[in-house]
Amino acid sequence: MPQDDNVLYVEARADVDIDEPLRSYVDQLPQTVGLLASVQYVHLLPRAREIIEASGRVALIGRGDERICYPGQVLGCNCSSAIAVQGEVESYLFLGEGDFHPLAATFGVEKKVVILNPVTGEIRSVDDKRDRIVRKRFATICLAEKAEKYLVILCGKVGQCRRDAADRIEAQLRAAGKQVYRLVTDEVSPAALLPYRVDAYVNTACPRIAMDDSVRYDHPMLTIPEAEIVLGLRTWDEYVFDSI
Repeated sequence: MPQDDNVLYVEARADVDIDEPLRSYVDQLPQTVGLLASVQYVHLLPRAREIIEASGRVALIGRGDERICYPGQVLGCNCSSAIAVQGEVESYLFLGEGDFHPLAATFGVEKKVVILNPVTGEIRSVDDKRDRIVRKRFATICLAEKAEKYLVILCGKVGQCRRDAADRIEAQLRAAGKQVYRLVTDEVSPAALLPYRVDAYVNTACPRIAMDDSVRYDHPMLTIPEAEIVLGLRTWDEYVFDSI
């Protein structure tokens, strides 16, 4: 998020009621459930826990790392709240709209994530979309295996600047005999990368740039763990979501 003393950032909370849709679905939940939400719905998590535990089940709200403000909160590039309780729950219930935030949770954990839209009451899964994206990621990794020239992208934005991670993957690429260049930029876009004559990119900024927008780029766009698979430093079975 930009740091500007002249801008006041005010969080908004959605005034909605989840009681009816959640009560109609609660019997389909397993015995132990992890609760997640995007920021505008985190205030609903205690109520969701009450409803679920009234049915005799256990509901856990994980506390994420230092980048997460509220227990149970999920960002598009950080699902540490889900990971925090992964060993204690059988599945997750996410309160939110759209696919961007719940997909982060499904990429980061190996258990089912069900979405409850607090506005419409709709309950659904993003499993199909997740599987399509993962298959595309594997195809991108295969395309990058022939790459010899890499551009490592370091983002200058606060919260996305991972200099140590960029240094590490650059050293690993050079150790593998690859030619490596580095781009420091505040904006990662196809136009920004167009002048660079390379075979593949390694993005150290928000991992969703690679995962959601890969078709926009002329060359394979990899996350750090994906680049490690290309280099043989990580196996296909060790594929993980690159979380900031």
